[in-house]
Parts: sequence; C-alpha cells; structure tokens
Amino acid sequence: MKNRLSIILLIFAMLTTPVWASDNSAAVQNFQQADVNGDKALNQKEFRTFIDLNAEDNIGRANMVKSRKLYSMAFGRLDKNKDGKLTANELGQR
Repeated sequence: MKNRLSIILLIFAMLTTPVWASDNSAAVQNFQQADVNGDKALNQKEFRTFIDLNAEDNIGRANMVKSRKLYSMAFGRLDKNKDGKLTANELGQR
C-alpha cells in the first residue's frame, strides 16, 4: 500500500510540474533529439528516450520516472487526448 501511495504521489508531482520546469532550453533540445521521426510529437519509444535524456540532465522528475521504470504510466497520464503521442503542449511547454 505504501509503494502504491508513493507512485500516486510521484505521478501527481509529475502532472503538476511541467517536464520543462527546471531547464527549458535543455528540455527543448532533448525533445527535438528524441523526436526521431520529426513529427513534433513523441511516441512511447521516443518518450522513453526523452525521459532518459532529461534524467541525464537532471530535469524535472525524469530521474524518478527512469529509476522506477514508470515510462508507460507517465506517458499514459500525460497523453491527455489519448492519441498515443505527446506534444510539447501536453508536456507543459508553451
């Protein structure tokens, strides 16, 4: 039960803190690097790369997502329109 609560709190923190919050320029570069097909949106594989790059740069909550392997859960929570892609707007960039 305690582990489940920790995961819920982690997801809440992710949703209330934009992925871009701590270093906008590095996060934008990481988004562009992860967006392999150039469609200005991240699929689940590209999102994993994006999180890994952000974790290397200590951006946002990426280290927690990576260390707990919560990629799919985070992707699902952030994909507001459930189209299987994350845009910069869904990630909190303006």
